[in-house]
Amino acid sequence: MNSLTTGLGSPRDRFGRDEILDLLDSGMAAVEPGRLVRRALERSAMELRAAKRIAVLAIGKAGAAMAEAAVEVLSGAIVAGIVVTPAGSPSRVAGLEHHVGGHPLPDAGSAAAAGAIERLVDGLTNDDRVLCLLSGGGSSLVAAPIGGVGLADLRRAFELLLESGAAIDEVNIVRRHLMRLSGGRLARRIRGRITTLALSDVPGDRPEAIASGPTVPDPTTFEDAREVLVRHGLWAKVPSAVRRAVERGTHAASDETPKPGDSAFAGAEFLVVGSGRAFLDAAAARAVQKGASVVRRAEAIAGEACVVGAAIGRELSRLAEVVTVPTAWLGAGETTVTVRGPGTGGRNQEAALAAALELE
Repeated sequence: MNSLTTGLGSPRDRFGRDEILDLLDSGMAAVEPGRLVRRALERSAMELRAAKRIAVLAIGKAGAAMAEAAVEVLSGAIVAGIVVTPAGSPSRVAGLEHHVGGHPLPDAGSAAAAGAIERLVDGLTNDDRVLCLLSGGGSSLVAAPIGGVGLADLRRAFELLLESGAAIDEVNIVRRHLMRLSGGRLARRIRGRITTLALSDVPGDRPEAIASGPTVPDPTTFEDAREVLVRHGLWAKVPSAVRRAVERGTHAASDETPKPGDSAFAGAEFLVVGSGRAFLDAAAARAVQKGASVVRRAEAIAGEACVVGAAIGRELSRLAEVVTVPTAWLGAGETTVTVRGPGTGGRNQEAALAAALELE
């Protein structure tokens, strides 16, 4: 999830760096992973404790913080768990197994983490409960390819998608169909009830798009995945094993991801505990508290980073001509970048530079 906060006003009273950072801090505090998980679990702790055993699966960049909060609230009730985070992230949670997965591209650690999760859930019974904690990065951190596709094939497909400029929704359609635990396939392996708490990093907060939706129905198909690859000129570029798997899936119902209404989700509940919207709500409230007016972007920020950045720059220029009081402009979403050669930086940096050029 990307967020953008900027301040406008006269030279005498405009928001400066410190004021903008204060708004960002307020937004970040509102979506602090541990706080959000504790609040959600305190409402349902008694019901969760009714399970014979609770197993925790914490997957994503915020996995450790979310797992720590769960252990704190459900102390003594959790009998097993796995935390999967990227390298360099806080990771160790007492009593839980830890794995390091690849991000933004899956690696051997990602596949090993998926295997560990499979072994854990395969040992559970109908009386057990799984608490799944999801956050950004989960798609690549836990990534074991479906049959007929190698890890190198999966990694190359991820790489091509991320460099193509495809929207995150399109990228996730393909991802869900190429991994053993994505698109609801993890729920299919779990016999007990499932509670999923998710920290959303995708525009729209659609459950199937968060960490590639391991515990929720997938409304898309292999045919949809094929169309994404064709639309972005990747069909001939992805490894042949990927093409064969997608073609096979379009004709074999048994290969398809579970859809809405599937019995795998009969005992599953899903809750988004934090999102870009919550971030913006808190940042806006803080701006008002500081005496500023707020202009909040209605739609989620999305699209090619340089194009989006330039559009934001033009919007801010127009706004600066008419505001008469300190004004905070707020927006959140996720941009994409079409990679055409070597370079450094990331999506936020490219969008900010494009906006700066327009503002200049």
